[in-house]
Amino acid sequence: MTDQQLVSGTLSGNTFYYDQLMQRYQELIYTIAYGFTRSPDDALDICQNAFLKAYQKLGSFEGKSTFKSWLARIAYHEAVDWSRRGKTHRQADSMETDELPTIEKNADEMISDEEDQIGLLNSLFRINERYRQAIILRYYNDFSLKEIARTLHCSEGVIKSMLHRGIRQLKDHITKSGF
Repeated sequence: MTDQQLVSGTLSGNTFYYDQLMQRYQELIYTIAYGFTRSPDDALDICQNAFLKAYQKLGSFEGKSTFKSWLARIAYHEAVDWSRRGKTHRQADSMETDELPTIEKNADEMISDEEDQIGLLNSLFRINERYRQAIILRYYNDFSLKEIARTLHCSEGVIKSMLHRGIRQLKDHITKSGF
């Protein structure tokens, strides 16, 4: 079923359809949340809040963007709100290998050594937060520039710049750390 069919089914009162939407986008929302928190527990809290808020506001979804973009924008705002409330971030260095977030799924195809995965994750969390979010949305979730621009509320040109600068920061950090 398409997202629009699932949204329509949910709006007609059948929560089964919303469960399908949540399953379809749980990894995306978790990735966005984890990009802010670096904590699996906090990321799950943000996911729960984002899905609840999206459900409550589903009637306001006008279809001007894709449901995926609309939902990602809600998750992004929930994560920003979490960040503004001054939540503490766990250090990525202290993470156990089995605690690596879902965002590592695609990176596993490129990097097989667990130490390299942790090194890449540590480097990713040391770059500018907005650049990190753009990189995660683009390279881990295959968002288009237009979808990222809608999610982060800026122009596609700004997104291109953020991606370029973020990759340069990531490359610099990786080079300095010897990874």
